[in-house]
Parts: sequence; structure tokens; C-alpha cells
Amino acid sequence: MPTLMYGTRPIDLKIPRERLRLVDAADAGTPRAPLEALRESTRAPLAGPPLRELAAGRRVTCIVADATRSEPHDALMHAVLEHLAGAAFVRCIVGTGTHERFSGGNRRIVASFRSLASQMGIPHAITIHDCHDAALHVSLGVTPRGTPVEVNREALDADLFVVTADVKNHYFAGYSNPLKSFLPAISSFAAVENNHSFALAPDAAFGRHPWHPDPARRTNPVAEDMLDAMRMVVRDRAVFVLAGVTVPEGVLWSGAGEAEAVTREAIRQVDRRTSVRVEPCRFLIVCPGGHPEDESLYNAQRGLELSRTAVRAGGEVLLLARCEKGAAPTAKARTEFYERLTAPLDEVIAGLEARYVLYSHKAYKFARLIRSLARITLVTDMPEREVRAAHLDWAADAQTVVNRWLAESDEPMLVNPRANKVALLT
Repeated sequence: MPTLMYGTRPIDLKIPRERLRLVDAADAGTPRAPLEALRESTRAPLAGPPLRELAAGRRVTCIVADATRSEPHDALMHAVLEHLAGAAFVRCIVGTGTHERFSGGNRRIVASFRSLASQMGIPHAITIHDCHDAALHVSLGVTPRGTPVEVNREALDADLFVVTADVKNHYFAGYSNPLKSFLPAISSFAAVENNHSFALAPDAAFGRHPWHPDPARRTNPVAEDMLDAMRMVVRDRAVFVLAGVTVPEGVLWSGAGEAEAVTREAIRQVDRRTSVRVEPCRFLIVCPGGHPEDESLYNAQRGLELSRTAVRAGGEVLLLARCEKGAAPTAKARTEFYERLTAPLDEVIAGLEARYVLYSHKAYKFARLIRSLARITLVTDMPEREVRAAHLDWAADAQTVVNRWLAESDEPMLVNPRANKVALLT
């Protein structure tokens, strides 16, 4: 009987053992306490000089992920700040990309950083990035793919960049990884929009990245563009990365040091620990992993995309996502993602192929998936009318759908309980 997280509430599904295929990242390892693991990694870098040595007497820009990312923010910040006591000044930027700025979670990150830095006697400041503030950004040119490199000017007043990152599969950038700390995290809306337009390309998929250990998997236009942008921002300055592969119970792996070396090893660890090969099935149950992964349909879609290869054409998907913020976290995202998705599916697909605007790639990918399946049923707090308007079925509870499947067929049900981080391969 699998237990799935719906927001912050567990839901038990009754599925006979002989019918259940529970995705199990068997090689994931035993989670460790976050601060212990991250401290250990920061003290012993995989490559490059120690952080304390790099930071001594220098101005440091530290970029941390926003609260939409389910990662141990406090432990990540604590582990790096312990090595920054000798820095001349530490400026932290909460890298929101195009996400909401002043969420409760982001305010908590700010308060935590201020408390930690003050306790350690570190001269500091912290801000939350605003992708829409033109005066905040400075232009550094364009990437070879035409993306304007417009970044938070406060980040550039630094001799050293320190980046914390939770590395996981990402359905079009290949992996959530340190490159994303520059684009999209501290970039302008226009920069993010142009970069994300490459998400429609065939190679813009999970498991592909220019720093992948396997040369055959190094093409991904989204990630390659991010790498070009990062190099234009950083130039000849060092980037120290503290990266982890995490689950709610703790840290599966962590590593620190020079950006490329750490990212390559992190990708290898993600492939080994959170990418699972399965047999394609008719019935697939997708749970993003609870809050914050399922705070909106926009967020929960990641789990669908990382699991989609595991369901056969004409099959069915049951998606459990509370969606406390509704269809999308911002008004712009709702317009370009959800409202586009309410149009006829052929129009959604044709319109996106003709003209891209930010967030619309999500409607495009959702429409293609819906069209390939018999049904996607959503169990959610969203109003039923909104769910059905987006070509999705609505159910009041997950067990009702499971019971129908049990009655209709003897085929097994595949369950991915942490779908926003665990990718399914076939």
C-alpha cells in the first residue's frame, strides 16, 4: 500500500501487491543529516582550492535557490557561511528567476541568512532577485544562440561566486544544476524567455547536459545556452559550488569545489540514484512529492514530464497534486500556461510552434502528452471546472480512480511517489 504526499498530507492507496509496481530508487543510498553531510563536503572539495582560501579578503556573491525548490536551504547556507568569515563582504541573492519574489518561503530564507551571517560576524547583505526590474540588470551581450545576457548588477560586484544547488533531473534543462544559478536565477525576464524558447527542441530533455560524463548526452540547447551565459557573467572569476542530491529525509550525496567538476559528479550521482529504468505500462500514478513540488499545476507538471516515457500511448495517468496556488504561481504563468492549455489541443500545439512566449512551452508539452493518452485524471484542490477546462479529468479522491483501474484490467499500476525528482527511463 503506497503512501503518497498530497501537499503536506499523506494519502494511502490500496493497491493489491500483485498489481503494484512502486518506483524504488534502489541505488539511492541512505540519506544523511543535511548539515553534517554538507559541512563534510565543504571542508573537503572535490576539485579546486578550499572555500576559506578562495574567500579570504574578497567580496563574495552567494546565490541560493528560492523557496520553490525543496532543498535544505538552511543547511546549505550554514555550510558555506562557516567558510566565509574571512571574506571582505558577502552579498547573497535569492535566485528567483521568474518566480514570485516575496513569498513566505523566500522571506524565511532571507531571515535565516541574516541570522546565520550575523551570528558568524560576517559583513553581509541579502536581496531577492526581481526579473522585471530593468534598472536592476546590466547587459553583458548576447550568447551565440541570441539570448540577451542581462543579469542582476549586484551580483557582479564580486571577486568570487559561491553557488548552492540541489541537483536533480529537469525535464527540459537536463538537470537542475549550478548553471541555473545564473540563468535563469539572477537574469532578466527577457533572458529567461529567450533561453526557455529552446525547450521545444528534441534534445531539450532530462538526462542531457553539456557537462554530462557521457559525451553522447552532451547536447541540450537550453543547458548549452545557460553555460554560455554563465561564462559571460563569471569571466575569469572562480565559482565555488556546494551541491547536493537530496530527498525529504536528508542528503543522498553532496560535493563541493570547482563548478564543472562538481556538476559532472552531481549529474553522475543523479543518474545513478534518481533515474530508474521501468517497463512501460498502461496505468501510471504520478505524485510530485508533496509540498512545495505540488503547490501548483505548473510545478506538478515536472513530475509528469519526468515520468511520461513510462506510460504507453493510449494509457492513463493519475496525477496527485494539491495545487494550493492553483494552476500557476503567478498571473503571467497562469495566462501563458494554463489559459493557453484551455484552447483546443491542436491550436495549443500549432500556436506554440509558430511563436514562443515564456511559460508557453509548458502548455505545448502538456497538450502533446494529453493528446497521446486516453486520460489524465487530476486529484487536486483546484476547482473541477478549471481542471476539465484544461482537457484533464477530475476526481475527488485517488482511490476511486485506482478502483476503476482494478475493475477494468489485470494490468499492473506503476507508481512514482517522488516524480519531480525521480526520472523514469524505458
